[in-house]
Amino acid sequence: MGLFGAGAHTVALLDRLKDQSLAWQIIFDNNPTQAGRLIRNIPIAQPSRDKLTACDAVLISSQEYEDEIFSQVKDLAGDRLEILTIYR
Repeated sequence: MGLFGAGAHTVALLDRLKDQSLAWQIIFDNNPTQAGRLIRNIPIAQPSRDKLTACDAVLISSQEYEDEIFSQVKDLAGDRLEILTIYR
């Protein structure tokens, strides 16, 4: 499972969900300076069709940009990926 968004929202979300048995594989972010970094030992990468569809699902971790990210992920991955939202 992947997350989309490498900001403070994701850090808070991971802290809140730390006791859950969720296996986060990757965090996606459009900011190229984030690529290659880690948040809670989860690698950050820029989104691509191949990387997105390697996940079973992606949870969008952004309140402000949730709609834009949803559209971007849908354009890249089509129906080959379950896109989960928090605020939509």
